[in-house]
Amino acid sequence: MAAHVPWGTPAGAGRTGRMPMTNPSEMLDALVRLAGAQGESDVDDALSDRSLADACWKPLGGDDNNYATVSNQQSDPINALCEKPINSMDHVLLRKCREAGDDPESAAAPRTMREAVERYLGAPGGDASKLDDESQRRLAENVLVAADGSRKRPNIVVADRGEGQHPGDFEGTLLSIHMGNKKKIKFVQGKYNMGGTGVLPFCGDKGYELIVSRKAATLAGAGGASDWGFTLVRERPDVPESYKTTWYEYLASPAGGVFRVPGQPLDILPATGPLEDGCYIKMFEYDLPNPTMIINALWASLNARLYSPAIPFIVHETRTCFSTARESLRIRVVRGNAARVSRDARDNVRRSLQIRPKLRGFGTRVIDITVFKHASQTARANRTNPAKDFRDDSEAVMLTQNGQSHATLSLARLKTGTRLTSLAPYMMVHVDLTGIPPRMARMFLASRDRARKSADFEMLRDKIFEDMRDDGELRSLDAEYKRLDEKSSVRDESMDEAIRDLIGRNRQFARLLDPGTAKADAEGPGDAAGAGAASTAAPGGAGADGGGGQDVDPRGVPASEEFKPSHVPTYLRVRAGRGGEGREGLDHKMIPSDGRPAYVYFETDAPNGYTERREDGGSLEVDHPDGLESTPHAPFNGIIKVKLGAKGDDYATSGDMTVTLTRPEDEPLTCTVQLHLGPDAPPAGGSDGGRKKRGRRGAGVSPPRFTWVTRDEWGTWAWDETTVSSADDENVRVNRNCTYLEEFKRGRKKADAERIDARFGLCVYLASVALHRNTKNDEGYDDVHKKAMAAVAMSCLSSSHDLTDEDVAGIVRDSMARGAGGGGAASASTPARASN
Repeated sequence: MAAHVPWGTPAGAGRTGRMPMTNPSEMLDALVRLAGAQGESDVDDALSDRSLADACWKPLGGDDNNYATVSNQQSDPINALCEKPINSMDHVLLRKCREAGDDPESAAAPRTMREAVERYLGAPGGDASKLDDESQRRLAENVLVAADGSRKRPNIVVADRGEGQHPGDFEGTLLSIHMGNKKKIKFVQGKYNMGGTGVLPFCGDKGYELIVSRKAATLAGAGGASDWGFTLVRERPDVPESYKTTWYEYLASPAGGVFRVPGQPLDILPATGPLEDGCYIKMFEYDLPNPTMIINALWASLNARLYSPAIPFIVHETRTCFSTARESLRIRVVRGNAARVSRDARDNVRRSLQIRPKLRGFGTRVIDITVFKHASQTARANRTNPAKDFRDDSEAVMLTQNGQSHATLSLARLKTGTRLTSLAPYMMVHVDLTGIPPRMARMFLASRDRARKSADFEMLRDKIFEDMRDDGELRSLDAEYKRLDEKSSVRDESMDEAIRDLIGRNRQFARLLDPGTAKADAEGPGDAAGAGAASTAAPGGAGADGGGGQDVDPRGVPASEEFKPSHVPTYLRVRAGRGGEGREGLDHKMIPSDGRPAYVYFETDAPNGYTERREDGGSLEVDHPDGLESTPHAPFNGIIKVKLGAKGDDYATSGDMTVTLTRPEDEPLTCTVQLHLGPDAPPAGGSDGGRKKRGRRGAGVSPPRFTWVTRDEWGTWAWDETTVSSADDENVRVNRNCTYLEEFKRGRKKADAERIDARFGLCVYLASVALHRNTKNDEGYDDVHKKAMAAVAMSCLSSSHDLTDEDVAGIVRDSMARGAGGGGAASASTPARASN
């Protein structure tokens, strides 16, 4: 059996003729050479420096089984990279905390990151975006993300002016794993002591990462003197055959610690001046998915994943392969999408609003929703959707803690869950879960890039979508965007009629559209066709009627058309006819005890957006007994809706709910409703719980609408010539100018063009609907749909158009002839086998 590879394996093993050198100036030269390396080959050359001849390699974290930890971090290189500036922000705050004379682990220290940002950095409410631009810029200079090296495989540098580390503390801090250095510090993001290792599998072929740090002079003790420490991390290249896996290790001096150089300013930052103290990390040949200038794609990704970072930071492109007219065009500040939306609101944002659900177990949280302008309403070239500049379709919903994304939900999930099919592509949703209790926080993996599919996570996801689906203003906006969508596509009534007829004759397809409506019975296919044509409107209630965006509550009651808002509201009362009389004249409401939702409606003359006005707005507050979940919806068209839900034993009186609408420089408006919990309340939406009435087979089946999208409208949907279709619960859009259809028609008779288009549209429609209904909840739905429909587009016309009736008849004749011959032989042999 091979001997265990000892800690301290010489870095220069196998080399001869080198003498160890400890001259400080030569060691400084070695550090500068490593920091200036433009790729892995330069690092290899630097390792041959005579000053490192006697160096050795030690396992990262003191454990040669560390590969399991490192390789089980983030699955995406951007998420992994995000951990580095997050760690830098932690250490900037820790430096400020210690410079103020505070113990970060004490009870007197800030309890949240926002509190620390307010106390130590002077940001109002702990929100750095509320500082003026110059203050934000100075603050951003504390953290730097820069790129150098090659165009395709850049090196990424992350440097900060944080507290830094003494060389003797490296092994317990920067090079440690699972030591929980920050687990007692409430105001920092780090707690697992491993997230920073997630970048290593994305560091080129060899896993090279240079780490340099110096304790801040203000924290270094008497005299303020502190040496720089530095080391290099790599993936071990020559693992003995007796080992199943490799591991990560770091370069150590002959004495066992990291290397040291005198504590002078280091000129190692890419084109931004010397580094006096703090931390510098360089990741070589980093696997960026889009290695263009980092002030573009990477900048946008960092803004999305770090939705509202505690501290803004600088992104600096220094690669010489990209030429720009001015150096200032190489630098941008990452403020997070929350700040970006606020700064770009005039050009891109249609509406920003909040929903404030109160969940048992999760506590009070905020759902921030940004609705971008419809592509047809922007001044952009090709009328593109502004949302595409702020987030990918895979991250339409961000679940964050301390401004950092911990999990995302895709656009496909958002569409399906909210039924806001026209509005969802223009939404960016952020859910702040910073204060989530530890028991619930288990839904998030330690890598902070995804959630485990637990019952808690599914409950949270469903609750978010349900609250959005219930919001009257969002439903009204969805109706508005539906009408705008229709202007950006071409309806084909004859195609819709043909589709209804086809579905009516296909019981299995009808069941796919509505599993409860197409059961086998004595009626024939013709009845299904008639039933299928009974409803052509899209599902979803409000917004489907095209009624000018008027709000409709779950019981189908429209908002008052006589609503006249007052800049400062003057009244708040229970909506007439919405409850019954309780004690002492109070309105009362029965809450189902089985978890079904109940709604209480209030009338007010508060204008839309009243609770979001910064200058002279008010707040909406709801107080009710413990054990209830509530989601109050901000005033919209004169109505405040409060959704309530509970599960528990029946009892006579649950207590009172008081709704308060505050007013600037005036007494608040209040209204109280008496709540009862019991089994006899009718389901929300009417006595049938909002379910569709089931009649004959096929009744109520409403196929999604068919529309063509032409080349002129590609920008609206972010399509190109390879896009075939898109599908949701309400619409199927087919690209009339996609390359597969255009190439098929090329060289054929012009008289056949309309027939080819029709066959193509029908085939793609049916395949799109079937694919959507079967895969819409799958991960990566959008990519699956695009690839699958490309395959359908390439193949469907050959069979639906080129294969004539005569061809089919010939196939049938040949098949029957072969079957007759085979059948005769089989029948002749059967008695013989039976007799045996």
